[in-house]
Amino acid sequence: MGYTILSKLLCFLSIVFVLSFGLVLNSKIAVALDCSKVNPENTDECNYILDSELTQEEKEMLILNLIYFSNKPDFSFVNNWNNNLVLNKEGINSGIIKNAWVKIKDINPSLIEDFNLFTNGSGNILSDFNYNIELPSRTQPNDCRTDYRLTSDNTQLSIFINDNLTGNDKLVSFNNINQDSIYKAKLDINANYEVDHYRTNTYCCRFRRGRCIQYCESCDFYSRDAINDHVTLYEQKNFKYYNRISSINFKIKDKNYDSNIIEIEADNYTSLEINFENSYYKEFKYDYSLNIGEDSLLTQKAKSKDNIEKKNLIAYYEDDKLILVVDNTNNCQIKIRNHFTEYIKDCNLEFEDLNLKINTNKLSYNNGEVIQINVEPKDETVKLIYGNQVIEAVNNAQFISNVNYNKIIAEYNNKKYEKVIYVNDKDNWNVIVRLPLFSLFAFLVYDYSKKKFKELE
Repeated sequence: MGYTILSKLLCFLSIVFVLSFGLVLNSKIAVALDCSKVNPENTDECNYILDSELTQEEKEMLILNLIYFSNKPDFSFVNNWNNNLVLNKEGINSGIIKNAWVKIKDINPSLIEDFNLFTNGSGNILSDFNYNIELPSRTQPNDCRTDYRLTSDNTQLSIFINDNLTGNDKLVSFNNINQDSIYKAKLDINANYEVDHYRTNTYCCRFRRGRCIQYCESCDFYSRDAINDHVTLYEQKNFKYYNRISSINFKIKDKNYDSNIIEIEADNYTSLEINFENSYYKEFKYDYSLNIGEDSLLTQKAKSKDNIEKKNLIAYYEDDKLILVVDNTNNCQIKIRNHFTEYIKDCNLEFEDLNLKINTNKLSYNNGEVIQINVEPKDETVKLIYGNQVIEAVNNAQFISNVNYNKIIAEYNNKKYEKVIYVNDKDNWNVIVRLPLFSLFAFLVYDYSKKKFKELE
């Protein structure tokens, strides 16, 4: 398959990105990479990288990022990589102890988020160390011969968490570390050897008539030294404690014809999946990639990036609650995750149809009179609106009647109920009653005046 211009451009941009951040490996990655491990859609890019003039380290780095990029963490991938990685480090020398080093290869599970290392307080610490013993071979001053002999070679690896000894093996388990912690590897190396010194001994090797006529030399044992060389090495890593616990509340809020209205409240999650028989809702708040660190060791890295996928349903947020409108709720299953833990739950598909209703103690009120209200469903919080007054009530409530408003509205779980009342205005009523009397009086005055005017004429 030929290389497209787009694939070459993508590879070039990837190379520029890597080099611009100075991601240079300190040693060659021991695990060979090839394009068979890459997703099929990235095969062209992978082959182009392999055929390029980049260094082996740069090729491996780019291909590694083609292999792994996901919206879910894969700690086993990181652990297998680091466990199989053969380190070739430069260490320190002390006497016959040469090139000694100790390394924390992996704390699993762990990840990087916002430049901080996180662990959930349980997992494994993978460490490694190495050194060489090189006995001298030179002849020391004043010796005709010097022999060196290793008598003991001992190492002690100690793993500490917050200065508390956790174990002495390369792989150590830990749990219930519910605080920010310092993970430390300590390596003690003791090497004991002996040095035998031989000195030149001159002696008479030929006599004549009781006199030495020839001297010979021999290299004879003279003394022995016992020497101890000791090295203590440390490496430590600081981790923050990830204590975010995912939670979810799932309930069917209403049923409308053939649709189910589902209300979901979720917290402290990195991804959420609600799967039904013919539909789903998936929300991913992070992308996960690999951070290539010192000695080519890998660490999972999380980067915030919202991504929502949905099929055959309506999804929206209302008052910080996720609302799903779905036809078929069969085979419903919930998957909610944080960085370290996945929880799988069945859906609560029970629905209690609570009828919304309000009753008043009467239908007609004088202006300013107390309106007594009974609210259903019982023991549930219902929002009541009367004019410009809004209250939340349980079971019963009161309003003061106002001649300008004749409607009480109840709202509950996206349902609405209206109650119409009649409010009398006393002052207006008195005017209406007195108006005929006033009109009669005015007519009598007018008739009397009219008669008087006629008499004067």
